[in-house]
Amino acid sequence: MANFEGSCPYCGQVNLSGEDPRLLCGCRDAVKFRRIVSALRGVWSADGPEEDEDTELLSCFALIAHNICRKKIDSAALKLADGAVLKIGKKVSWVQKIEREEKV
Repeated sequence: MANFEGSCPYCGQVNLSGEDPRLLCGCRDAVKFRRIVSALRGVWSADGPEEDEDTELLSCFALIAHNICRKKIDSAALKLADGAVLKIGKKVSWVQKIEREEKV
């Protein structure tokens, strides 16, 4: 994740702990950020590849969550290499189409 030391990017509350203020602040947008990131981690760990393999992709998801909270984007839909679609917005969903075909 990007370095957001000092103050919350959403409300400006100062944080002296040295941790990401988005993870500590109680403002509405910081709480929304944590909920989106938590939902992404839940969906990713339940349906996706191992978290250790794709930490760069997870930080990309956190950047999308940050921009949703900053109201720069409303939602995002990402089509992953395996054909799955990850939708991030008011809710987080992972859609993977499974086709099964048999010759007769």
